[in-house]
Amino acid sequence: EFEDTEDLVSHLFPPRADLNDLYEKIFPQGPKSSIMNKLNKFKGTKKAEKKWYRPLVELLGNIQKKLAVNKESVLGNVVFHVYDKLMGEQGTAAGALKPDIVGLCGPLDKNKSLLWWEVVIPFEVKDDLTKAYNQMLTYMRAVFSSQHRLFVVGIIFSPKDFVISWIVATRAGIHRGKKLKLNNT
Repeated sequence: EFEDTEDLVSHLFPPRADLNDLYEKIFPQGPKSSIMNKLNKFKGTKKAEKKWYRPLVELLGNIQKKLAVNKESVLGNVVFHVYDKLMGEQGTAAGALKPDIVGLCGPLDKNKSLLWWEVVIPFEVKDDLTKAYNQMLTYMRAVFSSQHRLFVVGIIFSPKDFVISWIVATRAGIHRGKKLKLNNT
């Protein structure tokens, strides 16, 4: 049982991760890092959501590696994949949803449709943060409806604001995380 949201988050992320210098851990070469170069390549482009997917998947893998995420933690076995197609629950409202990136416990079989019970962490890319939060909450409801989980973690990215943020939803409410500006300004 978790005492509060911060206690829950400390179980999701390694306790030794110092969020004050997270940017320096993820991007030790700063703006010259290869991932930042890939992300900056698309910064300011219009309607280029899909171009962000692969660099963001690489960024998430880099975050896990740099923070040395414990394999026994919730996030330790999650692998992020570009999905960007309709979910497998066709004929239902949940099947009409199309997450951009998904965190799964293992590989993605590109020959079959993914089902919401397989999704560990949904990820959404949208310029408008309010629309991204609303879309993420819809994904989280789909995860809750197909899994017996106490909480769902979701990640959003705004190319316009160049920020990444997370949401923790429980069956009782939601908590928005701090926004991490990727250009560190």
